[in-house]
Amino acid sequence: MRKNNTLLLLILVFIGVYGTQCSKATKKTPENRTSVVEKEKEYNPMAIDHFMEGSILDLQDKYEAAIKEYELALKYDSTSATIYLALSEDYTRISNYQKAIKASKKAIELEPENTEAIGIIARIYFVTEKYSLAAGWYEKLVEIKSDDIQSWYQLAESLERAGKRADAAKAYEKLYSKNSSEGEALLRAGDLYEKLGNESKSIDLYIKYYNSFPNNQALRRKLSEYYVNKGNFEQAKKLYEDRLLENKNDLPARISIGDLYWQEGKLEEAKTLFQSLLPEHENEWRIYFYLGNIYAEEENYEISETYLKKLIETAPQMSVGYSNLGRVYLIQNKNHEAVRVLAEGEKKAPKSWTNLYLLGSAYTQVEDYKRAETALEGAIRFRPDDTATQTLLASVYDNLKKYDKSDDLHLRILSLDPQNTTILNNYAYSLSVRGIKLKKALKMALVAVEKTPRNPAYLDTLGWIYFKIGNLDKALEYVNKSVEKDSTNSEVLEHLGDIYKDIGEDDKAKYYYQKAMDTEEFESTTIEKDIAE
Repeated sequence: MRKNNTLLLLILVFIGVYGTQCSKATKKTPENRTSVVEKEKEYNPMAIDHFMEGSILDLQDKYEAAIKEYELALKYDSTSATIYLALSEDYTRISNYQKAIKASKKAIELEPENTEAIGIIARIYFVTEKYSLAAGWYEKLVEIKSDDIQSWYQLAESLERAGKRADAAKAYEKLYSKNSSEGEALLRAGDLYEKLGNESKSIDLYIKYYNSFPNNQALRRKLSEYYVNKGNFEQAKKLYEDRLLENKNDLPARISIGDLYWQEGKLEEAKTLFQSLLPEHENEWRIYFYLGNIYAEEENYEISETYLKKLIETAPQMSVGYSNLGRVYLIQNKNHEAVRVLAEGEKKAPKSWTNLYLLGSAYTQVEDYKRAETALEGAIRFRPDDTATQTLLASVYDNLKKYDKSDDLHLRILSLDPQNTTILNNYAYSLSVRGIKLKKALKMALVAVEKTPRNPAYLDTLGWIYFKIGNLDKALEYVNKSVEKDSTNSEVLEHLGDIYKDIGEDDKAKYYYQKAMDTEEFESTTIEKDIAE
């Protein structure tokens, strides 16, 4: 409908132009005939006939046929901007952008302020991703029509896409200066200045916008985040307190103040506020979320669990309930409980990276490596470059003896972060277990211990590699250091027994083997208790 209206308008404009010229010609007198003829041209019936025929074809969506008619019209009148404009529009419709631009430029030669022709060229350059050229033409457009809001936005977006963020931000500011109702322009300018690293300018614009539109919740949150990042919690809270002066029952504002208390570490104030909200808002899941996390932070896990279970009951579709309760179980080594709740979350609120990652962690803790693999491979589809997920998945592959996959992940992480001590240690230990590339393993383990000399796992890895290459003195030194740091790891205790056995100290070997067995038995009993609970 819009296209047809445009064509009808062109027909009327064309007829209007020629009608006026013809009417004026009939009023000429012998005295002024020469001067008038120089300024005005005679009506050409063949040009108007072909133009109108082209317009009718346009109404029927027969653009190529219409183009032929417009080109015939130009043979009879090559000075009509209206014909060139119609021709440009049809070339645009059939995606012949080069000819469309050429026709629009002819229209502009005849009428330098023909905004429709300028707009066509600008849009063509924009859709063909020639953003610098598009910006140049949009600049021409807003110079002629400074109140054209859409063209201002298009100008700014073209500049931004052309990589000229500072110019784009200025364009948005100019738009706002011309039309103060366009607060969106200030937000976009502020966002661009933020990306440019000009934080003060960005915040100035956000505040300017917020003062005019104080009910904008998204902007209030952005300003609050800014103040929090600066450590200015009082200023952040004031944004919401001002809102409460207008509406004391504004629940999002009250929750946000509680969140700020929590971030600031004022747990008692946060607890008091959230608990005061419960009587009137017992179905508000965010209250249970905050209370559950606050009590977990205070290591009051029993109460934390109560609130997080209530969160799941109130909002079973929210993955955050399952992931937070699962995390609290993992902290307490209630690994089977963690598996249960996180698996439930994956069924009822799927597609959460956090939930899948924690579920993979929980399955790893209970040594169900096959299910851990499935969960972590799901998590990595959400965040392919997440190092934590890659690290844990590599460990799972090792336990499943899928060494090609674990090696690939280890090497991928090290290619991006060659000094990642966790990966250096894990990869080195994996190689030592297989008894391959021991020189490479030794180099990696040495770097890991040099950077983190008190880590018992790293010390054991280095000692075990020395054992594998036959350096028993070094092996004994480092595995002993590991046991001094942590004497509860049955695998490390067994390593120490193996070393003593190889150096002929059988009594010590038997002692550490027995200690390893006792530790493993204790761990097994703990797991059984966990399952029973």
